[in-house]
Amino acid sequence: MNYSEPIAFYWKKYFEKDEAKYDFDEEKGVFRTGYGLGETCPISSLRYIIIIKEDGFLVRAYIPGIKAKASNFENTAMLLTYINDGMRYGNFEMDMDDGEITFKMANIVPDGAELEYDYIDKNVVIPLMMVKKYADALIGIMLGYTDDPKAAYEKAMAEDAD
Repeated sequence: MNYSEPIAFYWKKYFEKDEAKYDFDEEKGVFRTGYGLGETCPISSLRYIIIIKEDGFLVRAYIPGIKAKASNFENTAMLLTYINDGMRYGNFEMDMDDGEITFKMANIVPDGAELEYDYIDKNVVIPLMMVKKYADALIGIMLGYTDDPKAAYEKAMAEDAD
């Protein structure tokens, strides 16, 4: 076991308080779960992989079933560059082999720190918020409905300002 059992304990406590379904691989220290984005979002859900480490945890949220078309990799990469520039928490990444988009956040936890519900909740909610904010831009560029990553980004930012 190369992960922090106390950190895993707080994540289990979080899921159990919310009555969320999750799987936990005790050998690897990895949680798997999913959350919906609501009816108004073109992306219906996110799948989460939470990797518990000795000194913290990594949250990876990916969009199941939607991948960038190979012909749109360059535009998708450009869109992600616009989005990631200046992002305070986490970042988007694209797997250059299959076009899967992931939102990733890493956290270092000091020895003996207690992880409160609200702290863990932010690590679940931020990926949901970021994917929801950029969903239209991501879908448009990934699937080739538009070929202007800068315009897609600017539209997402303008909608956010409203």
